[in-house]
Amino acid sequence: MGLALLTGAFLAWRRKFRAHAWCQSVVVLLNAVLVALVMLPSFHRQVWPRIPLKLGKSYFGLATAHAALGAVVECGALYILLAAGTAVMPEKLRLTRRRDDPAGGLAYSDQRALEIGMALATNPEILLLDEPTAGMSREESAYTVALIRAVTEGKTLLVVEHDMSVVFTLCDQISVLVYGEIIASGEPEGVRVNPKVQEAYLGEEVPT
Repeated sequence: MGLALLTGAFLAWRRKFRAHAWCQSVVVLLNAVLVALVMLPSFHRQVWPRIPLKLGKSYFGLATAHAALGAVVECGALYILLAAGTAVMPEKLRLTRRRDDPAGGLAYSDQRALEIGMALATNPEILLLDEPTAGMSREESAYTVALIRAVTEGKTLLVVEHDMSVVFTLCDQISVLVYGEIIASGEPEGVRVNPKVQEAYLGEEVPT
């Protein structure tokens, strides 16, 4: 158990937060199982009735100190787990300097970044975003697109978006809908040169 705690501390130090979280979670789970199945029944049956007779014995004090130290270590491990998680997310979202500000006081693009962070909190394999850059200026849109690319690396991203520049930047597979009908599907370059897509979304008239 001590080795697992040291391993967790090392992983946190190396900023491998996901591995650290798994390690600490396993430690807590094993401890809970051990207490529930072995220690608690034994304590209730053998130790609890004798406590009044043993309070003055030195070895009882040593055992109590050992149990208290174990509880402190477990609480410390949980604190490290929570602190690591709450420290890394603002950094990934580029919100470190605003981490103590109320959400309602954030700029619009920062609020959208916070929403993306909330969606990522459960570590999903698939992230669904509906018009993530709607209502943003060009600078805010570029910031948000770069953020999405960074935080969704290694995940599946499904985006509904009308801004074709955003779609072409984020997606490696695109389906284009017009009035509920798919008019084109494929890789960005193929979709970009599709006459129907150019006429419907890119503002270019195609000669007939």
